[in-house]
Amino acid sequence: RKLRALYIAAHPFCVMCQEDGKVVQANVVDHIVPARKGGDFWSEDNYQSLCTKCHASKSGKEARS
Repeated sequence: RKLRALYIAAHPFCVMCQEDGKVVQANVVDHIVPARKGGDFWSEDNYQSLCTKCHASKSGKEARS
């Protein structure tokens, strides 16, 4: 929880929304490559800040692949 709070404080906006030109507060620290698919769970290089909507969309796509 502390790591999540620190990461969100340093990266407060959803990266996927920003790609669409929107500024939306992030509330989820997402693993870019899920740990179950070989991503490094503890590496900040594998983290991104997302809003709940974008995280749900990304997770749904990953579940189907």
